[in-house]
Parts: sequence; C-alpha cells; structure tokens
Amino acid sequence: MKERKTPLSESDYRKLLLLDISKQHRSWKALIRNNWIIKFSIYRSNILFLFVHKVTGQSIVRFFTDEDEACDFINFMVDTDGNLQE
Repeated sequence: MKERKTPLSESDYRKLLLLDISKQHRSWKALIRNNWIIKFSIYRSNILFLFVHKVTGQSIVRFFTDEDEACDFINFMVDTDGNLQE
C-alpha cells in the first residue's frame, strides 16, 4: 500500500521556487549608456530590463521573451536620451 504524502506547505513552495530561481537566474552589474542606467536579468529564456535616466529619473521596466526584440529595445532606449513621452 502506498503511503499518503502530505501536501507541501506554503513555505515549502517558496523554498522550491527560490531554489529554481537561484539555478535559472542570471543578472549582471548595471551599466551606463547615454545617460541611461541599464540593469538586466535573465530567468530561463525571459529577459527583464530596468532603465533609469540619470538626469530625469524616468524609470522604465520591460520584459522580453525574444532576444532580437530585447536588443532592438536597448538600441531604441540608448538613442532616445530621455526624450520619451509615455
């Protein structure tokens, strides 16, 4: 007869999630290009960008699953130099 497993607690799920993230997550130091402070991270095949303009303080967060789109967005942001109207 099989033993009945007890369901995982919320803290067990958090531990499993943190373990998965620690194995799958990559992050790099922030860099500065054309007055933008750029920080990006990758989790599995997902790319997350954080842009903060040094002068205006404008913050932009974007999420991509396609590497080419992410590169296009970086080029667009660096070329704008803080002249965005959202």
